[in-house]
Amino acid sequence: MRRLSGLVLLLALSACSSLSQTRHDHAPPHPLDCPNRPNCVSSQSTDPARRVAAFELRQPGEAAWNALIRLLADQPHARLLNAEANEATLEFDTASGMFTDDLRLVRDPAVGRVQVRSASRVGYFDFGANRRRVENLRALLLAAELIRH
Repeated sequence: MRRLSGLVLLLALSACSSLSQTRHDHAPPHPLDCPNRPNCVSSQSTDPARRVAAFELRQPGEAAWNALIRLLADQPHARLLNAEANEATLEFDTASGMFTDDLRLVRDPAVGRVQVRSASRVGYFDFGANRRRVENLRALLLAAELIRH
């Protein structure tokens, strides 16, 4: 009996830990689109309720892109996971530190537009956290004169 209850406890704990790490991105139609959940916003969302405006760089060159990435990576609770010529991924921990959200940026160098997507890794609701993050980052980038209104 003791062995069985230990096995049940072990299975329950491993199920909980795997649930907390599971991503719920179910291959949206466009790489930056959002799945059918309210915990994501994207400048390329097909759903108006999840759409945010893209960032329009003041200068379309690589220097502006690199400055934008540095500024975002220096924000509290942010970690830069990768930065390439036209794409970057950052993680943002929530203030409680219990959850992590992903921010993905894709630059179109020809027009100086940066598509943006922010989504929670787990859960269904985010209570507007990802939209607030994108709009707070937009205000920061505007103040730094890296993007246009």
